[in-house]
Amino acid sequence: MKKLIFTMDVEEWFHAENLRPYMNYDEISSKFSTLNYLNPVLDFLSSQDIKGTFFILAKIAEKNKSIVKKIHDLGHEIANHGLDH
Repeated sequence: MKKLIFTMDVEEWFHAENLRPYMNYDEISSKFSTLNYLNPVLDFLSSQDIKGTFFILAKIAEKNKSIVKKIHDLGHEIANHGLDH
């Protein structure tokens, strides 16, 4: 039996530390969200019976409680990735 260790950071592109000096987080409005691509990842993991650890930014978790619940309900581990990175 092979073992797989799977982790994923759940954050938006604008949370990247290297962008911090150039961003005004209060003014960001974008239709693109990395969260739009989370469900296909969860579906794939479920189809392969793979469990992982999801490191979720607190700012993401606060605004997307249903996603956090879904990840947990699918049997994955929830870990904190800090408040805003």
